[in-house]
Amino acid sequence: MEEELEAIKAIFMDDVTIEETGGRQTLNLAVDGHRVLALSITGNYPDAIPEIVLPEHLKTLGLREHVAGAAESSIGSPMLYQILDAAREWITSHPLSLYPTSGLPEASAQDSTENQSGIVKQEATTTAATICKYYLKGNCKFGDGCRNSHGSASSKTEQQPSSAATSKERDSVSVSAASTPSIASKTEKKPKRGKNSGTKSGLVSDSPLDSTISQEETKSKKAKPKKSPKQLQEAEDDESAKKVAMRQATDVISRILWDPDLPSEEFTVGYLDRFVGIMEKPFSAFSWEDISTVGASVLAVPKHRIQYFKYRDEIVWDKRCQMDNFFGSRGGRVIQDIVEKVQKDSATDSTEATSASESVETAENVTMEIEVEDVPEVSRIMADKSRPNHFVCIHVTDEEVKVKVQEVQEHITGHTPQLAEGCLAPTALHVTLCMVRLENEPQIEAARRVLEEAKQQFIHVLPRCLHLSFSGVDNFRGRLVYVKVDPCPALERFVFYLLNQLQQAGIRTPGNRDQYTPHMTVVKLSRPMQRELHTTLISPASYVPFRDVRIGCQRVEAVQLCSMTEPKQSDGFYLRQASISNSLSSLLPAFASLVLERVQFLFDHGIITENERDQLNESLRAGPPADVDKFDAAVEELLRVGSEETMCSRSDATQQTTVVILRGLPGSGKSFLAHNCSEFLQEPSKVAICAADGYFMEGDSYRFDSNLLPKAHSFCLNQFLIALGGKKELIVVDNTNSKLWEYQIYLYLCKILGCGCHVVEVYCPNALVAEMYRSRNVHNVDPAATTRILQRWDKDEGAVLVPPSLAYPTMRSAARTAFLLKSLCLPEGSAIRALASYSSLKVVYTAIFLSPESQWQLVSMFAPGHPRVFATHVTLTFEPGTKRILETGIGKKVSLRVTGCADNGKIQVVTVEFPKMIPSENKHPHITISTEEGVSPKLANVMLRTHPLNPMHRSGAISLEGVIGIMVREVNEMDLSPETQAEKPDLPNQPSFAITSGTDFHNHVLPKLFENVPNAPAKANESELADLPPADITSTNICTGHQKINQLFIFDFDGTLFCPPEPREGKEFYEAYTGRTWPHKGWLSWPESLLPPMKINPGPALSEFRQHSKRAGSFTVILTARIKRTERALVQVLDNAQVYPDRLIPKPDVSSDSSPAFKARIMQQLLEEFPDVTLVKFWDDSPDNLAAVHRLSKPNVQFEIINANTMLPTVASKQGKKTAQLPKATPSQRQPYSSVLEDALSVRGLLPNPAYYTAATSGAKFLASQFSKVVGFSGDSELFHHYYIFGSFPLGRQSDIDLCFLAPPSFTPKDCMEKFARQLQDCGVNYIHAGHSSRCPRLKIMLEFSDSPAIDYDIVFAIVDKAELFSSPPSQQLEATKALSLLKAGDSASKVALTGPVFLQHIQEIITGTVSRHQFGTVVEMVAQVLIAHRVKGNAYHCIRTFHVVQLLADFIKSHKAELPSPLCCDTLFKEFITHASRLPETKWQKLFGEFVPYEYIPRVLRAFSLANREVSHDDFPSVTCYEEMTDRPAFPPKECTVVELSLSGTKEALLWKLHTIVEARLPSYIRQLLSAGLDVTPDGNVRNERKFCFAVPHTKSSKQMLQQTLRPFWNELSEFRKQSGVNVELTFGQDAETPTATPGTSSTLGTGTASGACIEQIMQFVSGSSSKELRLTDTLSGYERLLVHETAERLGLQHTTVGTGKHRHIVLVKK
Repeated sequence: MEEELEAIKAIFMDDVTIEETGGRQTLNLAVDGHRVLALSITGNYPDAIPEIVLPEHLKTLGLREHVAGAAESSIGSPMLYQILDAAREWITSHPLSLYPTSGLPEASAQDSTENQSGIVKQEATTTAATICKYYLKGNCKFGDGCRNSHGSASSKTEQQPSSAATSKERDSVSVSAASTPSIASKTEKKPKRGKNSGTKSGLVSDSPLDSTISQEETKSKKAKPKKSPKQLQEAEDDESAKKVAMRQATDVISRILWDPDLPSEEFTVGYLDRFVGIMEKPFSAFSWEDISTVGASVLAVPKHRIQYFKYRDEIVWDKRCQMDNFFGSRGGRVIQDIVEKVQKDSATDSTEATSASESVETAENVTMEIEVEDVPEVSRIMADKSRPNHFVCIHVTDEEVKVKVQEVQEHITGHTPQLAEGCLAPTALHVTLCMVRLENEPQIEAARRVLEEAKQQFIHVLPRCLHLSFSGVDNFRGRLVYVKVDPCPALERFVFYLLNQLQQAGIRTPGNRDQYTPHMTVVKLSRPMQRELHTTLISPASYVPFRDVRIGCQRVEAVQLCSMTEPKQSDGFYLRQASISNSLSSLLPAFASLVLERVQFLFDHGIITENERDQLNESLRAGPPADVDKFDAAVEELLRVGSEETMCSRSDATQQTTVVILRGLPGSGKSFLAHNCSEFLQEPSKVAICAADGYFMEGDSYRFDSNLLPKAHSFCLNQFLIALGGKKELIVVDNTNSKLWEYQIYLYLCKILGCGCHVVEVYCPNALVAEMYRSRNVHNVDPAATTRILQRWDKDEGAVLVPPSLAYPTMRSAARTAFLLKSLCLPEGSAIRALASYSSLKVVYTAIFLSPESQWQLVSMFAPGHPRVFATHVTLTFEPGTKRILETGIGKKVSLRVTGCADNGKIQVVTVEFPKMIPSENKHPHITISTEEGVSPKLANVMLRTHPLNPMHRSGAISLEGVIGIMVREVNEMDLSPETQAEKPDLPNQPSFAITSGTDFHNHVLPKLFENVPNAPAKANESELADLPPADITSTNICTGHQKINQLFIFDFDGTLFCPPEPREGKEFYEAYTGRTWPHKGWLSWPESLLPPMKINPGPALSEFRQHSKRAGSFTVILTARIKRTERALVQVLDNAQVYPDRLIPKPDVSSDSSPAFKARIMQQLLEEFPDVTLVKFWDDSPDNLAAVHRLSKPNVQFEIINANTMLPTVASKQGKKTAQLPKATPSQRQPYSSVLEDALSVRGLLPNPAYYTAATSGAKFLASQFSKVVGFSGDSELFHHYYIFGSFPLGRQSDIDLCFLAPPSFTPKDCMEKFARQLQDCGVNYIHAGHSSRCPRLKIMLEFSDSPAIDYDIVFAIVDKAELFSSPPSQQLEATKALSLLKAGDSASKVALTGPVFLQHIQEIITGTVSRHQFGTVVEMVAQVLIAHRVKGNAYHCIRTFHVVQLLADFIKSHKAELPSPLCCDTLFKEFITHASRLPETKWQKLFGEFVPYEYIPRVLRAFSLANREVSHDDFPSVTCYEEMTDRPAFPPKECTVVELSLSGTKEALLWKLHTIVEARLPSYIRQLLSAGLDVTPDGNVRNERKFCFAVPHTKSSKQMLQQTLRPFWNELSEFRKQSGVNVELTFGQDAETPTATPGTSSTLGTGTASGACIEQIMQFVSGSSSKELRLTDTLSGYERLLVHETAERLGLQHTTVGTGKHRHIVLVKK
C-alpha cells in the first residue's frame, strides 16, 4: 500500500493530497485548484473499491459511475491510479463541471436551485449574479458592459476600470481569493500549507471536497503584524519595480485547446529543433498529451522548445523577445482583439455578423457537430472564414433508429419542455464525417470531384454489407446530447482518407478534431436557449435511462456533402451539394458482366426460374447509371438466392474460381504461400496474384509511398475484378490485411459471385516472431510500423491459421504447406467439368471426404512424417455395387472422431469412428496421413492388423467434419476384362475425382456408371509387406492434447477408502481415552468420529484410488453418506493420507434421501455433467448402494461396480435389488507379499504396480524416440539407446522418472532442451517446463496415460565427444562411467547431468547380490513415509531428499553386508537400517546433507529416526500396527505458530502444473533464508498436494514482518502467472494455531486473500447492499469453498443451486 501511495504522489504531485484520520487514509484530488474527488481507503482494499466522496454539484453528473466503472476491472489489485486518472479524464472532458452552480460568495444558497424540469437554473438577484468566467481568468473583453457579474469588485465602481478601459487594463484585473471562488488558472501559485491550513492535507473545511475558504475560517487565521507607513511605501515601490511574469507556453496551449472562440487550425507553432533549428508546424499537427505517453511516430515537442505562436500570419506570443499579445501580460494586446480585427476585416457586413453571433452554435463547442437552426441568422458562418459552412455525412434513414431517437427526445423534453426547440428532426438525423469551408461554386465543385474520386475507396472500405450500430446516449460538454456509434475502424479510416484528400485539393477543413468521434446528434442547447433557461448544461438525469440502450443499425449506402446555411429540402434534410453511393455498379464494367454471368449460371443449374432470370437481367442491365438503386436491389436479390441452403449440396452450383485471401505481417511469408499456390496448380496461367505492392513496382524496383496507399488498394481491387473476368481458377489476394474491414469487400464480392473463398493467416505468436518477420521482409518495413500493425491486428475467427514455420521456404515443414495450399486451392465444381468429357465412369470407392478445414486440422495435429501426404478421406467400401452406392447417402454430412494413431516407419495413419448407420466394409476405419515414396496407401489396412495402435481418449481426441461421397474415374480396358480385374494394379497416372453431391451423382455420374464386377475385392500384395519393420509389442497409451472427461471413478469413504472405528468400538475407545462418555447421539454424523485420537486405517480400495486418479480424461470423486457437518474432518483424513480427489461430495445435513437414493441421484448428476463419459467405476461396501448404481447402467456407458468387501466386480440380480459377484479370482488366490512392510505399503497404494511400470517404461521409450529425431539419429528411433533412467524408479520405487539423454558434440545442453521441448510440443505434449539453469539445463514434462496415473519426467542432457555413436544403432547401452569419460573438458553442465546415472550405477554395484531392487525400493519408500510424517521430507521446503536416503541405505548395506541375515526380507532390512540411522552422529548427517539440506533440519531428522527405532524395538514388530504408528502425523500447525499457505487454483491445468513446478524449484531458496534468519520452518507434509504449499513458523512479533520481507521477492516472481486469466495464486499468512476458529488468510495477505473469505463477503454484500435478485459465483471454487457457500446460503435463507457442466459448474444464489 505504501508503495502505491508513493507512486501516486510521484505521478499526480500537488494535485493529490493524502491525510490520515481514524486509522483511514484519504486521498483528495484537485483539478485546476478545485477539489473534485476524495477516496477513503478501507481495510479491505484492494478487494473492494475505496469509498468515493464527491462535492454536491458533481454527484448527479455521472462522475461517480464513470470512476466506479474504471475501478471494477481492477478489483483485487492496486486501483488508485485508475480511479484518479479516470476522474481527471472525466473532468477534462466536462470542464464546466468544475464550477459549482451554487455556493458563490455573493449569492445565497437559495439563489441557485434546480427546477422541476431537471436543468440547473441560476437565478439572478439584485445583489448577486452569475460570475463571469472570463473575468476570473483575467481576459473578459466587455469590461463593465459585461452582462455577467465581475464579483465583489463590480459593486465598487470606483475600484473597477471604466468602460473605456483598454484591453490591457481589463486583462490585468485580478480577483481576490477572499472574494471569489477558487477558479484560478493553472499557472497561479497555490497557497503554502502550514500549521494553519486546517488538516494534514491542507484542507480548510470539514468537507474534504470543499473548494472555497469559509469566511469563519478566514477570520480565525492569525492576524499578521501591522506595518508602518514607511514600510508600506517601501513595499509598494519594490512591487512596482518588479517585472510582471510572462505567461507560459502551456497557458497558450490550454487556451487554444479549450477556448471555443479560438480556431486551433488558424494557429502555427514555431519550435526549436535540435538539429535543424526553428521549424513551424500547424498547431493541430501536434499531440498535446503528456510527451511520455505518446509513440515515436506522433508529433510532440517539449514545451520549453516552443519559441512562438502565430495566428494566421501574425506572431502573437514570442519567447525570444518576451512579447505576449495573447494574454497581454507584457503590455501588448490580447488575442481576442487580434481575432476580432481579422474577422472584421474579412466580413462584408460586420453589423449583421455581430447580431448573429449569439444565435449560432460554433463547431468547436460541440466537437465536430454543427447543426443549423431554421432561422436566417447564419451570416456569421458565412462571414467568418475560420468556420465551416458545409459538412460530409451519412444520412440516417432507418425507421427503427428514428423511432428510438424520438423516444430519447421525448424523454428529454419530458424533463425540460423548453428543449423541444433543440431537438433534431427525425428526417435530419445524420452521422457527420467531416466539415469543410466552401466559399464559392468552384470550391463546391472541387469538393464534388474529391467525393467522386473517393467513390471506389468508399466502396472498398465501407461496402453496402456494412452497418453502423448505435447504442447508448452521451453528451458533449453538457450542451449537446448524441447517440453513440459503436466503434467502426473502417469508418474512421474512410474519414481520415477523405480529410486528407480534401486538404490536398486545397479545401479548408476547420472544426475537425484530431480524434474522430462518430455520433448522431439528438438535442442541442443553443446559446439563445441557454439565455432563456439560464443554464449552459442539459441535465444528465433527462437521458440517463438511455445511456446503454441499443438504438439500432443504419446501413451505409451513401455519403452526402451538405450545406449548413441553405434552407432544408422538402424531405426535411439539408441541401445536398453532392452525393456518392457505394453501389457496386460503380466498380469496373467487368463487374456488371460477372453479375449477369452469375444470373445465367444459377438459371442453368436450376437455382432460379426463367422469370426470375429475366427480371434480374432487366434490373441489372437497366441499372447503372440510369437507376443505381435498381441495380443494387438486383444484386441483393442475387445474393439472397445464391445463399440459399440448396446451394450447399450442389458442388456444380459453385463458380469455377477459388479465392484465397492472405493476411500476415510484412515478412511473414505471404508471398511464398501465394507463389506456391501457383506451383501446385501446375498451370500458372490460371492463377492471379493481386497485391497492393504491385502498385509501387516500377520495373524491378519497389518505391513505396504511404500517401498513395488508398490508390494502391484500389488498384488491387481492380486487379481482382479483372482476374474474375479473366476466368482464373485461383485468385490470391496478398496484402497485410491487419483489419477485418480491409478485405471485407473481397468476401462480399465472392459471396455475390458464388466464388469459394478462404482466409489464410500467417499468425504471429509473440514479439520475437514479429522481429523475425521484420528482419526478413524485402521492403525494409521499420520496426515501429511492424509494431503498429501488430497492435491494431483484428482476430478473424474463420481464418485458417498457418504457423510461422509453414510460411517460409527455409523451414522443414514444406509437406504441410503444400497440403494446405492444395486443399484450399482446388476449385470447387472442377470435378463435374472434368467428367463431362468421359463416356463411362467407374466408382473406385465410397468414402467420407474431409472438409479443407478438417484436413488442415488433421495435419496440424499429426505432422506428416513421410513425403507423400494424403489426409483427405476415410474409405468405406472399395469398388461398391450400384445398390451399395445408392445406400451410402452421398452428400450427407458426417462428424468423425479420431480414436488413435499409428506409424510403422513407412505408413502413418489415424483411426476414426463415425455413426454406425453409415454402411462400411472397412474393419479398421482410418485416414492415411502420409506414406514413404513407393508405398501404397492400401497397405494401411494390413499395417493396422499387425501394428499396435496408440489410442486417444475422448477427452483428447479431435473432431472432424466430412461429407459422404464417391471417388470415380474413367473406365479403362482392365475394367472391361474380368480376368485382369482381380489383379487390381495401381493406376497412378489415371485421374480420379471426388463427388460429394447427391445431385451431381444422379445427374452426371449415375447415367455413365459402369457396374463393377462382383466379388472382386482389392487385396494388398502380401509381398509388399516383407520390408515393413516388425511391430512394437508395447502400446504406450500416451494421451496428448486437451482431455475431455470420459472416465468417472467414484469411491465410497467408510469401509472402502478408509476404515474408521465402528460406532461401538469408537465410543468405547473415546471413553477409555478421555474418561468421558460419548457426548452425541449417533456416530457417523459427528466430526469427532474421524478426528484424533481416533485411528483411521486404510481401506481396501485405497490402492485402487491411487491407481485410478490422475489418469488422462478421468474425474475422481469421493461420494460419502456422511453429512456436510463432517466435511472438515473428512478433508483432514484425506490430507493425512495424501489423497486428493477432484471432488468430495458428502450428504446434505438435512436430507430425506436414503444412502442408496442419495448416491444414485449424485451419480445421475455426474453423468449429466460429463456427457462424454464412456466408463464408470464405482467402489462401495454396501450391497444396497451397489444395486442402486447398477440400475443407472446405460448402453453407451460401461459400468464397473466393485464390491469393496471382496474387491470384485458385481452384476445386478434379476430382481435388480441385490448384486452378485462375477466369476473371477477370489482374494485367496492372490499372491501374498513376503513381508509385513510390503503389505502395509501395498494397502496404501505406495508400491509400484504393473500398469505403472508399463506406463513409465513406455513413456521413456516414447521420449527416447522423439529425442532421436532431435539429434538426427540415423537408425530406427526404436533402437535409440543413448539415454539413462536413474533416480528411484530403477531401484523399485514408484516416483518421478529421471532421464539423462546423450547428444553429439554439435549440440549444447541448452540446445537439446529447447529443441526437445519444441519436438514434444509438436507431438501434442502440453505439460512442458524448461528450467534454464546455467549449472544444468533441465526439462520437466508430464505424460498422461489412459490406464495409469500421469507421470513426471525430469530430463537432463549430456554432450559426449563421440559423434559416431549416433550414426548407427549401438550394440548395447553405453555405461554411465564410460560416457563420463567422453565429455569435453570444461563441460560442467554435462558432468552434472551424468552425476545421477553414475550414482545409480554405484548404488546398483553395492546392493547386487545382497538385496533385490524391489526390497531396496520398498525400504526407501517406508523411510520416506516416516520422514514425511515428521514433516522433514519435501523438495519444496529444502528438506531431506530421496537420494540422501538411498545413499544412507546403500552405505549401510555396504558396511553391514556380512552382518545381514540371508535370506533378507524387507522387515529385517528396515529394522536394522532404522536402528543404525538413529545412532548416527550429527556430523555424519552434516556430511551427508552438504549444501543440499539446511542443518536446522538435522534435530528433526534425528527425532524421526529415534521414534521409528522405538517402534521397531517393540516385541510385536513387524506388524501393520507398528508401521501405522511410525507414519502417524503430529497435529499441524504446531502450537503458537503462524501458517503460511500458497494456493494455486484455476481452470488451465497445464499452466497450473507449470506454476507448481516453478514454485517447487524456487520456494526452497526462500525457506533457507527464513531458516538462516532464525525462524523454525515446519512443512505440513502434504508432498502430493499439487495445489497447495503450506508451512508454519513460530508466531512472534517479528515473524510476520520477516515473512513479508523474505517472501515479497518470491511473490513478485509469480507476477507473470498472477496476471494470466484462468489461474489464481494466493499467498496468505494465517492466524496462530491457538485461535480455535483460525483459518488461513484472515489476518494478512500478499495476494488476493482466500477465496472462501472473499465468497462469504460477496454473499453478505449481496444480501445487505445489493438490489440484484441473483448472484452468480465463480467456477473456480474448491469443494470446501462450495460447501461454505451452500452452508452460508442456507443460513441466510437464500436459494442456492448449482448450474453448468464440467469445469464451468458454478453456484447461483437467488433471494427468496
